[in-house]
Amino acid sequence: MTRQPSLNIFLGAALALGSAQLLAATPSVNGASGLINMPDARIGSEGEFSSGYAWYRPYSAMWLNLAFTDWLEPSFRYTRIAYVPAGFSEEENKRYGAYKDKSAGAKIKLIPEGPWWPAFAVGKTDLTSVADGTQLYNSTYWTASKQLGPLDLTVGRGRGRIDGYFGGARWQPTEKLPLKLVVERDVNNYSKDISAEQSGAAKRKKGLAYGLEYDWGGFSTQLSYQHNVVGLNVYTTANFNTRRFNPWSDEPKPFLDPVPRPTQAQWESNPEFRSALISALYKDDFRSIKLQYRDGFLQVSLTNRRISNMSRAAGRAARILLAHAPVETRQINITYTLAEMPVADYQFVNLDALRDYFWGIIPRSQLAESVRVSLASPDSKIEDDEAEEALRGAKQADSESIIKTKGEATAIAVRNQDPYQSGYSIRPYTGFMFNDPSGTLKYSLSLLGSARKRFEDNWVVEGGLQMDLLENLSDVSRASNSELPHVRSDVSDYAKAGRLQLSRLLVHKYVQLGKGLYGRASAGIYERMYNGVGGQIAYFPEQSPWALDWSIDEVRQRDPQGWFKMRNYSTLTSLLSLHYRLTESLTLTSRAGRFLARDEGVRFEIGKRYNSGIEVGGWYTWTNGNDITRPGSPSSPYHDKGIYINIPLESLFTRDTQATAGFAIAPWTRDVGQMVDSPNDLYGMFRRSIIDSLFRKDGLTDFGEYDDDYPARRTRLSPLERPLSDLAIKDSKSFAGELSSGNSMRNVAAAVGVIGLASLADKPVSNWMKTNMQGRAWRSLGHIGDAVPYAGLLAGGVAAAFATDERGSMAGLASAEAGIAAIGLSSGIKYLTGRARPTDSDDARNFELGRSGKSYGSFPSRHATLAWASLTPLAKAYDADWLYGVAALSSYSRVRSRQHWLSDSVAGSLIGYGLGSLTWSWRKKDGGMIPNSVSITPQGASAQWSFK
Repeated sequence: MTRQPSLNIFLGAALALGSAQLLAATPSVNGASGLINMPDARIGSEGEFSSGYAWYRPYSAMWLNLAFTDWLEPSFRYTRIAYVPAGFSEEENKRYGAYKDKSAGAKIKLIPEGPWWPAFAVGKTDLTSVADGTQLYNSTYWTASKQLGPLDLTVGRGRGRIDGYFGGARWQPTEKLPLKLVVERDVNNYSKDISAEQSGAAKRKKGLAYGLEYDWGGFSTQLSYQHNVVGLNVYTTANFNTRRFNPWSDEPKPFLDPVPRPTQAQWESNPEFRSALISALYKDDFRSIKLQYRDGFLQVSLTNRRISNMSRAAGRAARILLAHAPVETRQINITYTLAEMPVADYQFVNLDALRDYFWGIIPRSQLAESVRVSLASPDSKIEDDEAEEALRGAKQADSESIIKTKGEATAIAVRNQDPYQSGYSIRPYTGFMFNDPSGTLKYSLSLLGSARKRFEDNWVVEGGLQMDLLENLSDVSRASNSELPHVRSDVSDYAKAGRLQLSRLLVHKYVQLGKGLYGRASAGIYERMYNGVGGQIAYFPEQSPWALDWSIDEVRQRDPQGWFKMRNYSTLTSLLSLHYRLTESLTLTSRAGRFLARDEGVRFEIGKRYNSGIEVGGWYTWTNGNDITRPGSPSSPYHDKGIYINIPLESLFTRDTQATAGFAIAPWTRDVGQMVDSPNDLYGMFRRSIIDSLFRKDGLTDFGEYDDDYPARRTRLSPLERPLSDLAIKDSKSFAGELSSGNSMRNVAAAVGVIGLASLADKPVSNWMKTNMQGRAWRSLGHIGDAVPYAGLLAGGVAAAFATDERGSMAGLASAEAGIAAIGLSSGIKYLTGRARPTDSDDARNFELGRSGKSYGSFPSRHATLAWASLTPLAKAYDADWLYGVAALSSYSRVRSRQHWLSDSVAGSLIGYGLGSLTWSWRKKDGGMIPNSVSITPQGASAQWSFK
């Protein structure tokens, strides 16, 4: 028998060669960063995105992964298993081909690599299948990686498909040659894969695998070998944090022409000066232009149809206004609008500073002192519009040159738009669906034609036609078996109906209700599947991390033919949405209300925006729809979920544009948790201008066409902006120091004594509860107690995210930390003690050390531990002793229901109280010298502290 080369020999030889260099994260064949088949503890730099194709008999997979943050890496893969039929009918199997599966995984780096310790990460290879719930690759694992010179070493252990201890190394001989050698011990249990005998996977054994990697530009390849199986993994990598992937070589230059400036008298008497200003603005793609000049004050209202960043558009407008304004002008005010509604006011009170900034004499930080940037009020509208007067008074030829419109073609659309944003556009549209029994890939390629006409008082009429050019969605033959109303699952019926359909015909009314408060009313054909009438209100508070919108729509399902006939189904949908910016780039959204299938619930979304403007996120919807269509079941209904990428195309094109593209990976044929396509969603319309531009730093990003961002003082770091390791290391040190103190040891001894005394009453109290505490009122009180731990953890999370005061924020963070620690600590003690529950044993002394399982998880009560841990910091922060009574309800409920003995609940309460007290003490020390508030205005900055 031949022995395989020892892994130790390989590692020793490699360590003796080469020089130190940083080895980047490299995707494995399943998409997640790793070696060949095994994961490592590496995660790419934040925003690093990889996509590729892997072939490793009998498997082949398309995959993608993303370093969502520098400590979190989600991954997605679509796998084909050769020689295994899909499991449909014989005819469907012929069209579908071999078995295929969609799945997703995630890795979390808990500890980054340091000088003397390795990086440490945990992960799961198949969180849940996006479409069919098979979890073919289900594994959980931990792994550690340490770089020693040119060698990156990895060890780890997995459970599930990854079965046992694994390890490996990656070695790059020289930094100049983009060539790497990889070796690993693969411990995947291939024999337990689906139809392993039929596919040949059962022949693959655990053991050493070898790989050779080569990087060429943005493309990479890995060739591997293991037990007569050759593998290939090819992929490309890009970083979403790259601000711009292409230089703006075709971008028009900002206005630089020298213009003779008129006097105030010339401006008022000769409309040609105003016409020249309007013409210059129009040539730079400004529309809906209104202006007014009064005694040295020039006020302009406008929007831009092409420039993506509102503050950049405001800067271009300011250059033009500064060059054309009367010489007596002392102040310029620009009101930027969307849908003819004022969005932001830019007030320039020092025109010399503005001119010096454009000439590069002063920095942006100095300019910001003389610029007031704020949300616009409804009274920002210009009543006496001199732009209209200038057009009427200008020579006919000049007037025509100003207002003349012409069609233009971009990389994705053909469009025509007049000065008041009426016009038309033609653009392509694509859609894809995977894993339908009638064929693996279903697609549609269409042309969308739209026309828009704006009338006075913000009335808008718009329509759209959709023409299918290429599609095979109409081949879908299997009818939906959904037991819910078929609000989306009959999508193939609409593809079969005809190539040309009326996709939209709507009347809108837009109105600004207040500062940062906007409204829309709509009626007509909303989308390809629904008509409706409804409206929306959106609110953006000044300089606030949150925004609200509420939509309500009465909709009726359209006939698949796509014209004016209706189906019988109609419903009222209503959703209240809260959008919260945890950091400058991370946004959480929750939408609560009634969905299309008359199901009620909440949709949770998370989205991260990178420097390129690309946003990546996902959603999960919980409703009472009880969708039991596979993989759902009566005991475990399906919940709608998916991931998405939105791509602003200015980062890809050679000139600025407001066009965007995007895609989502989600089921098409689901009815639960579905929403109607909102006609011109207000939050989506204003978010980019208000949140991503106006509320970003000083509101002047890209204002002068310079990359001149400067650091602004932060009040504190959000919990999600602090590395998990920072909190873990600091709290571990604090815990060790606190526990070693004499006072803490006395408290621990006292707690042990109290738990011992409570154990003497375990059986009598349990019997008494069983006899006397089973009435309806006691049961209701018990149900409330069961919900307390989750409510406490939620309250802590909300306080950490939403509290504007330092005390509330620190208390919330302490509550969340203590709650997480309580879950981990109580679970560990449960496993070690293995105590039987009262419902499973009459013997309160029934301990089986190391025994796991629900029946042997009595000591301590996890509910009580979590309730006391999460509520104690809040109680201490606000002197709210009544919260201890709320926590005690949880302790009571677990004893009343005989899920725990009295000593279990007492122990959980004491452990939770101790954790909550410690974390509150640590957070106070950590945050005591941080300003409660910092105010930055054009006139200066101020900070306030309070010491507690």
